[in-house]
Amino acid sequence: MAQFPSYSGPISTGLLLAVLLALAVAAVFLLAPAWTCAPFRLGDLYDPGELPPPLPTNCAPTAEEPSEDTLRALDSQREELGLKLQETVTCKVSWSQKSRVHGIDMRWFQSLYGGGVLRFKRHVLVAATQDVSGGTLFTVERCLVPWWKYIGESGTDCWSQVEFWK
Repeated sequence: MAQFPSYSGPISTGLLLAVLLALAVAAVFLLAPAWTCAPFRLGDLYDPGELPPPLPTNCAPTAEEPSEDTLRALDSQREELGLKLQETVTCKVSWSQKSRVHGIDMRWFQSLYGGGVLRFKRHVLVAATQDVSGGTLFTVERCLVPWWKYIGESGTDCWSQVEFWK
């Protein structure tokens, strides 16, 4: 039966330093990308500011309410994304018989609100349109990403926030 050599002496300093160095290098490669975002993310948590929703041209504030179906669709999209509602904004683009403009330019809507969602840092705008008599209602739910989700998101967009790179 083979015996293993026993070692009862202290761990050599060189071996300890090598292990610590290897752990430090691994931590830099695994954790550093998240650290680059930390100042921006903490600043956004302290003061998320306000993101006014971009509205279509000639969209006037209105007292008209969107339909229950439109509100349900916005709410389900907001809940699916796990967002906190801040406010709902509704305006109306009237149809004009003189001009050939009928409602909202859908190219504008899709380019800005791709998939009905516009995101900037911690802010998310969830938008929907609804044809009503005399025009089109444009409804936006202004939402915030909860802080625990925002902190845990990847930091791929952090460098875009540094003034030097702009």
